[in-house]
Amino acid sequence: MATFALYNYEFEISLPDDTTPTLFGGESPVVAAKENFNRRQEVFAELLNHDQDGTTPIAYNSKNGKQDYKHKWLMKPQDGIYYFRLLHEHKIKLHDEDMNEHPAGDFLGCRVFFDNRDGIQRLAIEMNSSFGKLSTVEDILARGLNEAMGKRYFLKVRLEHLLKPSRFWEILCDRTSYPKGFSKMNLYFPPINLERLSEHIDYIINKGRATLGSDSTVSFKAPSGTALSLDPKDEWTNNMVTSASAIGGNDAITLFPIGKKKVQVGHDNYEEINLSDDKLNQIEHGDMGLFGLDDIKAKLKTGI
Repeated sequence: MATFALYNYEFEISLPDDTTPTLFGGESPVVAAKENFNRRQEVFAELLNHDQDGTTPIAYNSKNGKQDYKHKWLMKPQDGIYYFRLLHEHKIKLHDEDMNEHPAGDFLGCRVFFDNRDGIQRLAIEMNSSFGKLSTVEDILARGLNEAMGKRYFLKVRLEHLLKPSRFWEILCDRTSYPKGFSKMNLYFPPINLERLSEHIDYIINKGRATLGSDSTVSFKAPSGTALSLDPKDEWTNNMVTSASAIGGNDAITLFPIGKKKVQVGHDNYEEINLSDDKLNQIEHGDMGLFGLDDIKAKLKTGI
């Protein structure tokens, strides 16, 4: 069984410093960016398709540019699903019987799914030790994709990992660490251009003030000398945690314990799915079976 962390991905316009139209009637970056943003999922599919067929490969590298990361496509794109393995090469030295050194590359990797079906925009990254931390893989993917999208389409992509809502309640109920409760809660909402996430924000904002008895922009603050009424049995609070977790990201929910440092509920907290090794192996060997990608697509829609 392979375990994957789930993400939402959303698009933003990314303009160069010089937005002057090109000569001979060329379209300005501003106009091109707006046109591409309006067809952002189509553009993203084009980007990944051209990488898969070798027309215009995407380069993935380290932040300092000193290491390139290969990636190997594991299936031909189908039904809006894109599947490849990001590889991490470790240089090793092998020795023969005479103790002569023979440099070799040892590859580890993690598998990546992009679900670019209409309205889905879901990413799944395999959770293993190949890159050390998931945040490293996020950074590599985002940098490679944004380098390519920025140059070709004047767009960029933002990756936000989904959270396990249970982590919020673990923190809230930890009376040993936070005996006085919490004076403030911040909810961060990144720019939203994915309709299925908008309703989560509407619910949180519209019902939050009445339920918590607080001011509410993106911050809910208890009156001086008191703690927030965060009740696990309260309907709005439960749905708020679920919604903020579905929007995702490190900054999705930040709690401020009285007398202690703030706690980011999203830190090192990932919503996970498990995918069968047998099913993954079938897909990678071109054997889709009777129901093809149905199991994979259902799992990638978790929480939608």
